[in-house]
Amino acid sequence: MASVRSDWEDLAQAAGSVLLDVDYVLAFLEAFGPGSVCVFVLERQGRVRAIAPLRVARRGGVNWLEFFDAPTQEVHAGFLHETADDAFALCEHLVRHGMPIKLVRIPRVSPVVEAFSRLRARRTCVCRTSHGAPTAEVRFPDGGPDKLTSADGAKKLRYLLRKAGEIGDVSFAFNTPGEGEAGVLFDQFVDVEAAGWKGQQRTSLSHDPVQRAFFRQVAGKAAARGQLMIGIMSIAGRPAAARLCSARYGALWDHKIGYDEQFAAISPGILLTAETLRWSAARGFDRHVFLGNHEKWQDRWRPDVHETVTLTIYPRAVAGMIGLLADAFSAGLRRAAAKRAPATTS
Repeated sequence: MASVRSDWEDLAQAAGSVLLDVDYVLAFLEAFGPGSVCVFVLERQGRVRAIAPLRVARRGGVNWLEFFDAPTQEVHAGFLHETADDAFALCEHLVRHGMPIKLVRIPRVSPVVEAFSRLRARRTCVCRTSHGAPTAEVRFPDGGPDKLTSADGAKKLRYLLRKAGEIGDVSFAFNTPGEGEAGVLFDQFVDVEAAGWKGQQRTSLSHDPVQRAFFRQVAGKAAARGQLMIGIMSIAGRPAAARLCSARYGALWDHKIGYDEQFAAISPGILLTAETLRWSAARGFDRHVFLGNHEKWQDRWRPDVHETVTLTIYPRAVAGMIGLLADAFSAGLRRAAAKRAPATTS
């Protein structure tokens, strides 16, 4: 990876996605350990033209290729490539490699989707496409993010802020720490997230040491570049909501957000988001990217919602056919279980 770092950074700059940065992949490698990343590189005329950062996951008795950060459930941006032809050549090589491939939540407009569709037309593989959870990003109009919110939405925000003020003094802090200070603020974010529903359902970073290590690495590497932002809303001196972001490519990328369940009635996450958008616009960012599922509460800022799909590719090789049979068998078991499930009435 060190040998292609310079080319990687050039391709990442053109892609404009923090999820394809070399440091993001290195953070995953350092948290999940050796063998957790499998990088395919396409070179032409001595230049790196495309990169697919993947990992090998064993399921159904065979090794699968999937997005390296699949365990973090982020919405991925696809592969790095200069042109659509480069993306096609890389995908063609992946199919020839022989392992079944599952790419979850990839943008429908990605050239990678088109590339695998072309390969299917040439009957080199079977490609199944299913709907994925969409993601959203807010683009700031002239006049800033306040112009996105309707009169009723602005009124609701003022009401929530007033209710928060009845509990105690309300403050917002947007921290851009250096590498040495990032750890303390990251731990504070983890504590806030654990105090909400994620902590109750044991899905917070405090309950997942490997993912916690990954996002700690992400935070540390972003801080080293001066691109980490940890926003905290406090009520009566107590953190009520927090978010972990990377500032890059003219946008603020929302990795994680959490809030203390004690303050759920005044929607601290929404209040923190409103202030975060204002902070971002004031510093020259042109958009805010929600990394994860599109959720209804985001709609008050009229985001662009991007459709994603899941691609499953079974190469015409032994491993690909085993993967296809294993998936077909699992699907059959799920259908049989659904038929046996008792009917419900309302």
